[in-house]
Amino acid sequence: MKTRSALRAVVLCVAAAVTGCECGEPCNPEIDDCGDPDGSVIPPDYCNSPEEAISDTEHCVLKLECGIDGGRLEYIQPLDGGAPDQDWYSASFDGTVNDRTLLRLQGGYFAPSTPVNLSISILREGGTMALTRVVDDHGAGAPRPIDITIPYNVPNSKLVFLVADKGGVIPPRIDVRSPYFISVCTQENPDVNEPNDSPDAGGTPIMIPAMGAELMGTQSGYLATDGDIDRFSIDVPAGQPAPRSIIYVNVTTPMELLPPPPYRLSFVLYDPNGVPIAEQVTPNAFNRANLAIAKLVKVPGRYTLVVQGYKPNPNDPMVVPGDLRQRYDVTVRVIRDEDMAEPDDTMAEGDARAVMLGVGNTRVVTGRISYVPDPSYTVVDLPPNTGYATLYARLTASSMSGRFAPLSGPVDRQLRILTTVPGNGVMTGPARCKADDTVCPKGYVPNDQVLRDLVARVCDSTADAGVGACLWSERNQNNLTNNFANLRNVQAQIPVPPHTGTQRYYIVTGDEGNNWADDVEFTLVVRHEDDPDEARFAGGPVSGPVNGSITGVLTHGYGRTLENDLNDCAQNPARCRGIRSPGDYDAVPTDLDPFVFDLPSVMDETWGLSWDLFKIDGGTLPAELLLNLSFSSTDGGGSVSTGYVSSNFSPWYSQALTDRVFGWERQDMGSFVRVTALPNQCLCFAGAHTRLTMTLGLVDREAYGPLRYQVNQTTGAWTGIYPGDGGMPAPCGQRQGDGGLGTYVCGLP
Repeated sequence: MKTRSALRAVVLCVAAAVTGCECGEPCNPEIDDCGDPDGSVIPPDYCNSPEEAISDTEHCVLKLECGIDGGRLEYIQPLDGGAPDQDWYSASFDGTVNDRTLLRLQGGYFAPSTPVNLSISILREGGTMALTRVVDDHGAGAPRPIDITIPYNVPNSKLVFLVADKGGVIPPRIDVRSPYFISVCTQENPDVNEPNDSPDAGGTPIMIPAMGAELMGTQSGYLATDGDIDRFSIDVPAGQPAPRSIIYVNVTTPMELLPPPPYRLSFVLYDPNGVPIAEQVTPNAFNRANLAIAKLVKVPGRYTLVVQGYKPNPNDPMVVPGDLRQRYDVTVRVIRDEDMAEPDDTMAEGDARAVMLGVGNTRVVTGRISYVPDPSYTVVDLPPNTGYATLYARLTASSMSGRFAPLSGPVDRQLRILTTVPGNGVMTGPARCKADDTVCPKGYVPNDQVLRDLVARVCDSTADAGVGACLWSERNQNNLTNNFANLRNVQAQIPVPPHTGTQRYYIVTGDEGNNWADDVEFTLVVRHEDDPDEARFAGGPVSGPVNGSITGVLTHGYGRTLENDLNDCAQNPARCRGIRSPGDYDAVPTDLDPFVFDLPSVMDETWGLSWDLFKIDGGTLPAELLLNLSFSSTDGGGSVSTGYVSSNFSPWYSQALTDRVFGWERQDMGSFVRVTALPNQCLCFAGAHTRLTMTLGLVDREAYGPLRYQVNQTTGAWTGIYPGDGGMPAPCGQRQGDGGLGTYVCGLP
């Protein structure tokens, strides 16, 4: 058996190895009673039975002393006949042991390697009933220390400790070069609430006396022992502090520990019926814990908070180690729900508070995301209307803080506009919602699986009510907005065509995923606006002069992006100044105004193109204009899309026959902005062209409001020449025929 001087020699040797010294054997055989490194001299073997553990007071009875100086060193060595070596120890406990006494056992190898996978078991006197067993199953890696901390409240008793290799291999593993270490002691549990592990005890009460307009209480604890579970009870009286109240629970740790605690702090909150209503888990053990949840008090009575180390699989038999260093603090608050629009968490609750909203009227609603989940259904009924209109919604959050710190997670407010789709006898409501574009338009391209799945999920979200939910618009203010310096996307506008009956719309606000809250007051503005310009296009494209101007107004939708590259926002936040973020959706992306122009179809002609965009709100340009051009020709025809961008582009005639962005001149004329195609673009109508269809839409919308426009066109004789630098004539493109010396040919599109 090793002496204390031998034990200190092992520690000094390990320290020397760390500093680069050559130490050789783990202890000095000239001073200490060491086994030979090669195993030729076998050290004495003691403590081979439970009886020896108690009777051999010199070698096998452990003093109750924690740490290195209170421990023993011994070897797992070969036995006659090849039997596995088992070492038995005991310790005695006097009458001072009580309900807050902790038994702490430390053991393991100091050596950098050992073939032994050390196993330590704690058993009742007699060696038959095991309290716990821990194995350092390190395999080919370095051995790890064993540190067991368990409650022990039996005064005037003995425990037996079995140390061995984990077994299961032939021949048994041994190590006569490196000794293992074992020590046992008792200490007082720093958690004054213990024992509070058992559900039968009801948990340590957290008193929540009234403090003004809220109830608040605090408590502290430790997950001190292996597998420790701390239970707290919280009595929430009915009607206090208000008929609708919120329970807020915050569990924190005061400091970061090194090494970190061997567990991830977690808690589960149970309602008075024993139903788990919230669970929070620390992301990792290296940072201070700050876990919080806010829930609506649906059932008054006794709530239970269970704090424990997190296990990803609750059925895993592993025991989460405790830590005597890490204190946690619990704060419980019961506060009044100050959202005066409540109850509005469901479609049915929203239906009960629906209001009629005629054309020209506005509804303003204030609310809060004060608990999880806390969606808000604002319901408006639009009366019969023979004209065209739009429905506008905008969500803004106050700059003032809520009554508690925002729950963990991204800031991801969401705004949706929905209508319900009933079944028709052939299809259910959800199926019709997904398949019938006449009742639920689809604003995504066919290969956009992300948006397709989004719309399908929303359609199915109300299947239990027998209807589908058509998604008309979605806006997401998520954590990406940190990179969208000027993004104003939590607003939307959708078309409302003429209708004979009352139409109901649901404006749903809240948190995307319903797993976050901040208790900050928000304001929702819903406006029903007239859109008389839409009646012009009810019968299809409107005829216009090819030499002259057309005018119109574009209203609903967010448009598309041309100048604002959403994928480039993180690197260039200034480009993200509009009202659209990557996850946004509209069933009708943009208002479209179609016009048709009959062309002479005699010879190639030059084409002069410009447009004027009129400002709103004292100088704001709400959006840019996108032109979708389609040519009908005696030899077929083609199409092209174009709009203004600030970058310089080559003339159309040097581009492939795809969507083209021409070169433009842009002028601010005070009350409007004028965009003109540059002369070097050499725009033209080929003689084969018979008709031009021009469909106008929104692009790069920066503000909601009507975009009033005027498009101007002129034609003239095509010469293939434009005035270049200094007014000198310059050719348009390449000649065709006569080996490249023929006429300049108009090739648009």
